[in-house]
Amino acid sequence: MHYRNGRLAVVGDRVIGKGYNYGIVAGTVLSITTGCDSCNCVVGFLKTVPIDEHHGLLVALRRNTNGGTSGELNAVVYQEEYTQCDNLLHVDDAWGRAVCTSDPDEEKGDKDDSTI
Repeated sequence: MHYRNGRLAVVGDRVIGKGYNYGIVAGTVLSITTGCDSCNCVVGFLKTVPIDEHHGLLVALRRNTNGGTSGELNAVVYQEEYTQCDNLLHVDDAWGRAVCTSDPDEEKGDKDDSTI
C-alpha cells in the first residue's frame, strides 16, 4: 500500500490526511490491510473535546484558560479513524507542502503592509 504521493505506507508512520468519519486527522498508522482499495488503513490520534462530549479512551483532562486562570474543562481522548492509504501523506512529505520558507513578495520588497 502507498500514500497519496506514492511513498510506501508502513505501520507506525506518522501521517496526516482525510479520514472517513472525523475529516482531517493527524496520527499514527495502526494497521494496513493489503488487497483492499478502500478502508485499508486505521489511524490512531488524540483529540480535545468538551468533557461532557467525550467518546473514546480518556487520556487526560485539560482546562481551556484562554490566558486566564479558569475555563472550560476539556477531555483529551484517544480515537481511531478508518481511511485508505491514498488519502494520507507521511508527515515528512506533508510538511514540505504546508510550509512556505519565505514570502516571495517580501523578498522583492513589494509587500503592501497596509493589508496586514
